[in-house]
Amino acid sequence: MREIGVKGQTVVVNIKDPFCDDTHSFLVRIPTAKEVSKYLAEMFKRGGKNIVANTFLHNAKSAVTILEGIKSETIAYEDRPLSSEPDNSGYRENWREILLENAPEILAPIGNRFFAGASIETEDMMDPLG
Repeated sequence: MREIGVKGQTVVVNIKDPFCDDTHSFLVRIPTAKEVSKYLAEMFKRGGKNIVANTFLHNAKSAVTILEGIKSETIAYEDRPLSSEPDNSGYRENWREILLENAPEILAPIGNRFFAGASIETEDMMDPLG
């Protein structure tokens, strides 16, 4: 059950890596209404007469703003597990930036889910071929 009205509430999110069979767990803070509004306002940019959508990187960058920690040791950086915990040997102070620079495909679904409210539950979807 979700407890609403609690500032700084966090949840654990599991993301299946599209490039391997690993599932990565992250501690994510639920964004505020102000953060969601900012996300939506910045999703599209005007480029002259065109409107440009930068959804992939926008989702990944937005996810970084609500990441509170890495809950699993399933991501390696420079030959050791990447950690968000200062007492861990794999800790890097810039762990969020490392993820954004090297694995935006892991972060983008978090941004999409928490800021755009997108959700896909494949078990409930109809089989288009069936």
